[in-house]
Amino acid sequence: MEEDQLDFSPGERLFGEGSGDWRNTAVTPETTTDVVPYASGFREAGDFLVERGIETQMQNFIAFPALYCYRHALELAMKDVIYEGERAASGDFEVLGTHDLKPLWCRTRSALEGAWPEGDKEQLNRMEAIIDELASIDPGGEQFRYDRDKKGFVRELPTELTRFDLVTVSKTMNKLLSLLWGAHDGIASLKEVAE
Repeated sequence: MEEDQLDFSPGERLFGEGSGDWRNTAVTPETTTDVVPYASGFREAGDFLVERGIETQMQNFIAFPALYCYRHALELAMKDVIYEGERAASGDFEVLGTHDLKPLWCRTRSALEGAWPEGDKEQLNRMEAIIDELASIDPGGEQFRYDRDKKGFVRELPTELTRFDLVTVSKTMNKLLSLLWGAHDGIASLKEVAE
């Protein structure tokens, strides 16, 4: 970046009008976040980072940001299934104050089994194995976000993170997220039919 590009203009803002080019403009619908696709946005960001990182041979630099995006998309997708499942079952839901994937999966699985009691348990077991693998590496959502722990010490990398295939991660996370989003929509449909 050239030196003159580092100077701020008078009145320059982060969320200002910008260049005026419509292609640069993000438009979020409505005035609430209920229709903003947070989870799918993080998944798309993960996909983009993996694709671009491989294309530019920068996969080592984008690996953790991509993993963070996928993990966050998964957390949000599970929370959406839980909220929808609990609303369908009781008309209400409990606010989830955790980022830990294991308890979130337990409640997600419960919502799925509640909606489809005769569903494929083996598929759920396979999903659980993938979520457990991710949760064992990053239980609280900080491994991919921060290079240091809460005490300021540099993190030790788990063995699994010293060498892995980003395309495999991307494909597996996309399958998992697609199943969860389909389940979310299915639970919402079941709820509408019941009403």
